Amino acid sequence: MSSIQAKDDFKKAESQFNKAKKLYQNQKFTEAKHWLDLALERYQKAQAIFKEAEIYEYKAKISEFENNFQDALKFFQKAADLRIFQENPVIQGEIHQNLARCLLHLKSYDKALSHALNAYDLFESVEISIKNAEIVYLISQIYYAQGDLKSSEFYLKLAIDLLQSNSHPQLELFVLENYANVLFKLGNFIQAERYFLQALKREHELKNFHIVLNLLSPLIEIYLEYDDFSEARKYLTDFIKIIQEIKPTLELKEQSTFYLKISEFYFYLGNYSLAEQYCEDAIEANERQKSPNQVLLSRQLFHMAKIQLNLHKTDIEFNLDLIIPYLNEAEQLAQANNEFHIQFEILLIKERAARLQGNLKKANEFLETAFSLAQNPSHPDFLGIALIWEQKATFEHKKGNYEKAQEFFLKALENFQLSKYNRRLGEIYYNLACVSACLHLPEDVLMYLEKAVNLNPKFRKLAKNDEDFHGLHQNELFLRLIES
Repeated sequence: MSSIQAKDDFKKAESQFNKAKKLYQNQKFTEAKHWLDLALERYQKAQAIFKEAEIYEYKAKISEFENNFQDALKFFQKAADLRIFQENPVIQGEIHQNLARCLLHLKSYDKALSHALNAYDLFESVEISIKNAEIVYLISQIYYAQGDLKSSEFYLKLAIDLLQSNSHPQLELFVLENYANVLFKLGNFIQAERYFLQALKREHELKNFHIVLNLLSPLIEIYLEYDDFSEARKYLTDFIKIIQEIKPTLELKEQSTFYLKISEFYFYLGNYSLAEQYCEDAIEANERQKSPNQVLLSRQLFHMAKIQLNLHKTDIEFNLDLIIPYLNEAEQLAQANNEFHIQFEILLIKERAARLQGNLKKANEFLETAFSLAQNPSHPDFLGIALIWEQKATFEHKKGNYEKAQEFFLKALENFQLSKYNRRLGEIYYNLACVSACLHLPEDVLMYLEKAVNLNPKFRKLAKNDEDFHGLHQNELFLRLIES
């Protein structure tokens, strides 16, 4: 091809590419793709390989917007192949960053992490803090997807530190919200509350009410964990008000999920009538869908059984007539969808009902059946195992069998950690401190109690009046711990 022809093709390609970019900015992706294809053909004729790479990157970004991550990966890889001889560390870093992001969405986590770490090394070599912040945030997302919350927490904290010297409000908000969520899942309620409140204030200002709801929900749970029912009710009122305001924009599945959450909050606040009302609304919204969510429905029916058990606990026979149909339907749905933890929880409700009837033999049978289900090696339910050990430990503690209680609480701790349900860790640490006090092990008391109060401030208040700690009221380290 002559140089004149090549220049002409390049000039026409530039005009077509500029049209495509404008359409891309206006999210007119179908038209943008048309002009990108025309520009690509001319750039290839002109042998402008870096411009070809740029075209493929735009095609990849459009595929990402369309949630077509397989095509996005293919286009980013073509761009990477064309840029193989570009030694600029920022460009090479962005190539790895783009590939890592697509691989994360495609759940190819090991490959995603490899590319993300390569990008981190490249960005680190040129000391561009904002790019470092972007990539460590992506690394945190990969670890979160893998269930490695501790590593996710580390990289999110690093992102926060990097963003302190660089203004990027949108990225900072993403990082804050994800950091709060990870801390919450790790059971660190004190730190999680702080970051949730920061993110909540900013999302309120931006009027991003769907996100506000997703921030309010764990925040209410934190105040319930604190036993701060006044704050829980305050934020629950906001939660309900926002749902009422944006209800026309919510899909039935979202309505059903939010109503269940409200019902669960009222249940823990002891308002069983309102819990019942919102649970009925949740079930109705779910069943109005063309294809009701069967897993969600089993949770809703199970929750309704719990409500009825508490609404009518004085008339246990009447109560059983009410709850058994809910439990049976919930159990059938859970079995059909291999939801083993819901099946486990249903057995615990049956155990409680039998105990209320005074049928201890039947209650123990339900408990052992639940334990066997949780320990099934083909689908181990570590959360279920932990809850059983916690219940057994509590029984032994009440009977004064402190060594057994300690053994069982430690087994509960191990299984809560395996289940990654860290929200119960503060409770377990506190109970281990209690049994350690009963066993006259002051060093263990201080170790476990410090862990508990660092996760949840309510344990500091509880420890002041707990009879298990009566013998430590002259211990200076203990007093400092509960007063600080």
